[in-house]
Amino acid sequence: IDVREDVLEVARKYGATDVINMTTQKGKELLDSLSEKGADIDIEAAGASATVEMIPKLVKKEGKVVCVGAFWGIGGIPIWPIVMKALNIIGVGGNGGKAKYEIALNFVERGLIDPTQMVTQRLPFLEAVEAFEIARAKANGTIKVVVSA
Repeated sequence: IDVREDVLEVARKYGATDVINMTTQKGKELLDSLSEKGADIDIEAAGASATVEMIPKLVKKEGKVVCVGAFWGIGGIPIWPIVMKALNIIGVGGNGGKAKYEIALNFVERGLIDPTQMVTQRLPFLEAVEAFEIARAKANGTIKVVVSA
């Protein structure tokens, strides 16, 4: 689920089958149909109030919720639906715990994951400030910005 078609296209390239653009009426209808079934797993990576509030609605009973997004002052996840659905909530932050970055790098090294489809811009180290500004703005199709020496 996103509001940017370029991000959804990358998700499709990685194998996502149900992608929803929330800016369209069709997207809202798809979200409603998915919420009726409920997802096995919901990975919340946006850290936005609107996406956090969707969590209990989108996950089926006894489903899993992985919270990756940065939840700085945006309220909370409603507790009552979590209890009623017996949801499992997993928080992932920093290194993700138990060497998640190392595991991900190993997947890349073995060719199991190709992260290059997410890289939309590359800038030299001397332009790092600009790279961070580009990444923050997320304009013009920006997904991930790589800074290199």
